Amino acid sequence: MEATFSLGLTVGPVIGGSLYEVGGFKLPFLVMGSLMLVIMLLALVLLPTQNDNLKKERSSFLKIIQIPSVIVTCTCVTIAASLFGFLDPNLSPFVDKKFKLSAFWTGFMFMALSIAFGVSSPAAGWIVDNKGLTKSLMIVGQLIASVAMFFMGPSSLLPIPSMLWLTVVSLIILGIGAAVAEIPAFQDLLTITISHGLPDNFETYGILSGILNSCFSTGSFIGPLLGGYLDDIASFQWATTCMAGLLVFSASIMLVFKMVNHCKTSNSADYVADLEREPLRRLNVNH
Repeated sequence: MEATFSLGLTVGPVIGGSLYEVGGFKLPFLVMGSLMLVIMLLALVLLPTQNDNLKKERSSFLKIIQIPSVIVTCTCVTIAASLFGFLDPNLSPFVDKKFKLSAFWTGFMFMALSIAFGVSSPAAGWIVDNKGLTKSLMIVGQLIASVAMFFMGPSSLLPIPSMLWLTVVSLIILGIGAAVAEIPAFQDLLTITISHGLPDNFETYGILSGILNSCFSTGSFIGPLLGGYLDDIASFQWATTCMAGLLVFSASIMLVFKMVNHCKTSNSADYVADLEREPLRRLNVNH
């Protein structure tokens, strides 16, 4: 899912720009609207009817968001989701000033970030499905992203100058770190909610999906604001340094919470560990 989402982010601007060049402002919207209508009709016809055998058990949105582990995971997801938007207002002016790159090559730098995220997403998903350890992956992903942010400028704390290759490599590493930090989030939330007694059914899946989408949207909103503000009051190098520090702080909070929660729930630790190692549950579908 995340890989296809990343692919859409990568090719969308190219397709949209091409359609704009061919038919003007209206053509991209007409084409995309028509495609979405066709896909909706195909989904209605081709997708099987899902039989939720646990439909009598009801999930509760308020109960889910009151679970401390859910709050910690959602906070980390929001910070990770802000990474892409964080660079929107300041990366382009930075590379233009430092390296005199054209808009075309700047676009390719952003594409490298999206491609790295898209390529890494299936690998992260495979690890989650087969190995579990969702929180551990999210912690590692945030630390990888923090290293990328620290060297992207690079940080003013480092006695090295800005170099184009270092910025590009940092963007690629950032994409990998963001994928590792975000992909395990759904399974992590599912593990938490089930361990707290909520039903394993489509209603729970829908609530968790909505919560995650809210986190992604909030991160996408906060990222450009935070990036632009830090760039205005300081510099790109200090902005990325602050973001690296925020990622390390977020990873540290999740690590401490994971350790404390593990100690408090030692009696049920084996059960929760088994849940983390299980692939995503698949309910029966009625064709």
